[in-house]
Amino acid sequence: MSNVKIDVLIPAIDKDLTVLPQVIDGIRKNVLHPIGDIYIVSPNSPRIKEMCKQKDCHFVLEDTILPVNKNNLYGAGWMLQQLLKLSCDKICSNDHFLIVDADTIFIAPHVFMYGEKTVFYCADFYWDCKPIFDHFKRLTRLKPVAHRSLINHSMFFSRTYLSELKNWIESIHAKPWYQAIIDTIDNKAYVPFSEYETYGNFMLIKHPENVFLARSKNLDRRIKDFQEFGTYDLDELAKRYNSISFHSRPGGQ
Repeated sequence: MSNVKIDVLIPAIDKDLTVLPQVIDGIRKNVLHPIGDIYIVSPNSPRIKEMCKQKDCHFVLEDTILPVNKNNLYGAGWMLQQLLKLSCDKICSNDHFLIVDADTIFIAPHVFMYGEKTVFYCADFYWDCKPIFDHFKRLTRLKPVAHRSLINHSMFFSRTYLSELKNWIESIHAKPWYQAIIDTIDNKAYVPFSEYETYGNFMLIKHPENVFLARSKNLDRRIKDFQEFGTYDLDELAKRYNSISFHSRPGGQ
């Protein structure tokens, strides 16, 4: 249990509504921090607004966060969601915030700070995705150092360190951080950018003493499998896994 109060942010679209209510329930049950507010960032969706009322969450219209047109972005909605996650400091009121992907249900207890250390739950493998790391070097002029993949369905952010990352980017490129990210991606790459790898590697380089890496123990499932979720023995699964992700596409975050 941690006494560090946090907010939670979940970017979502209508297709996520199959799993999203369970995502919220899993956070409230298994995140061992005092939780301030849960924000759902979405397009203008009556269905998501209604779910926010039912689950006592704050609805945030995605178009009000950044002055970018997602239709002009490479990857459109996928890229916008990553930029929205990095805008969590503009949305959340607490100094620490947890970003969770809308397809991932926590089934075991999670703590994201031990003392002054941020906990990054990492994948159990190293994904050598060259376009992502090449982009990180172009964006930050730093060499990535993570030995395990930081792309893991959730990440814990500090307002102080996220501001430091953005200031670092803007000092290099002399433009807003989000525009620098957009302008430095390789539009020919299948996966050109990762918000989690960017923040995580920056933290490991600049503040390694304040980072603790933990195994994610994530169970990967497809969205069609969610119909069986009610039959899962979660207590038994939680002995082996921390979370379950119900992806709508292979390799989805």
